[in-house]
Amino acid sequence: MQKILKTIFITSIVTMVVIDHVLAADCDIFIHGYTPEGQGYFGELPRQVVWNANEPIETSAPKVADKILELMDTCEKDEPVVLRPHSYGVAQVHYILGKGKQFQALYPEHKYVQIYQRTTEVYAFTGAYHGTPLMDLICAKKVTQALGKRFGRLCVTTLTTSKTFNVSHIVQSPGVPTHLIYSSDRSGFGGLLGGIIAKHLVDWRAFIFHGVRNQNDNTLPLYATKACAEQQLIEDPEFECKNLDSNYFVNFYHLKDKSHSGYVDDHEFMLIKHQHSDASQQK
Repeated sequence: MQKILKTIFITSIVTMVVIDHVLAADCDIFIHGYTPEGQGYFGELPRQVVWNANEPIETSAPKVADKILELMDTCEKDEPVVLRPHSYGVAQVHYILGKGKQFQALYPEHKYVQIYQRTTEVYAFTGAYHGTPLMDLICAKKVTQALGKRFGRLCVTTLTTSKTFNVSHIVQSPGVPTHLIYSSDRSGFGGLLGGIIAKHLVDWRAFIFHGVRNQNDNTLPLYATKACAEQQLIEDPEFECKNLDSNYFVNFYHLKDKSHSGYVDDHEFMLIKHQHSDASQQK
């Protein structure tokens, strides 16, 4: 009888712990990247923001913010809110949070401020803090723009490598702990496209005769996904650059066997959690 009671007691404790863990779970919101169609980008994961990724940040961010706020309203009152953007979605989130931090004193009711104040942390999956030479190619001439349009890829200035338009030159600090998940697997693109992104910032002589390549994830240069303060040639995937704001960015996870979008369908990975993060960091 004592054994039975002890078993029931232990089972009850374990059940309470499991229930407590479930109730204490984060409210995760997913924001997709550059794509012609955002529906189902993350498979069956809940709370997905679907937005028009063919627009520049200043145009799309207010609409993305509205959808984030709608999804935040579905979270429990005291539930930690975690934003999980991918690729161009990272630039959107960085812009919204940075502007929210900037506006909080003057415009406390602004939608960006509301998101900034409610967000606990960000998991930036291979983010476009700087643009990509692949978008430079699309935007270069009317011919390439027309060709890109046929495949649902429009010229988006904030995804080019022009410093004038990059989100990293509009907003330096997100004001929220941001964990960087980046990849150095560039096996996805070969031929011309692979050459264009690997050649970016590399001298022709070094590229041809010495095999120098600008590290990337087959879509974005590594300096972009690592939120480097400056655009730069990164030959070594283990290179640690100076982040846009070292107080908030953490180089959390380096993928070496999956490229830019290779893990989006892995739901378990998309919910990865940094156990040692300080989510209570002062804003």
